[in-house]
Amino acid sequence: MIKKNSKGFTLIEMLVSIAIIITTTTVVVAILVSSFTGITKSTISEDVRQNGNSALSRMTRTIQFAESFQGVSQNGVDYVNNCSFSGGEKYNYVRVRANTQIVTLSCTDTDIMNGTSSLIDKNKVGISEGSCAITCLQESEIVPPVLGISFALFNVGTTDQKKTEIYFSTSVKM
Repeated sequence: MIKKNSKGFTLIEMLVSIAIIITTTTVVVAILVSSFTGITKSTISEDVRQNGNSALSRMTRTIQFAESFQGVSQNGVDYVNNCSFSGGEKYNYVRVRANTQIVTLSCTDTDIMNGTSSLIDKNKVGISEGSCAITCLQESEIVPPVLGISFALFNVGTTDQKKTEIYFSTSVKM
């Protein structure tokens, strides 16, 4: 009579156990990577959104509380004091008188500025090419203009697959 030694594991039992452990580990790692990717994308979107909302808010307040409208320009040199009745022209610069001084707001492909200070954190966000524009609509020369501001921001330092682009726009009556 042959006695079986029941102490220990067979090779097949060991291989099945290893396969189950590897499969379980793979599933857990995939879930963790997915959740970290979602958190990173959410953080990136929040950075872009905060920069855009801050820039839009600061420009809006400067225009709303300005004492007078000093003109709009496409090149930052030649300013037009009376806006189009159709509002079809796009500009990159607007000047207003605020707190007894002339303030220039600019919106270009490289920066959004209030005077000489940038309104965005260029280490975190960039401006989408051709998206930054200021429009000006004025019913008559005695009526204050309505200025439209629009731009799109994206996160910098990431691949195109993780690029988050958000559009911002508003209109402000002087």
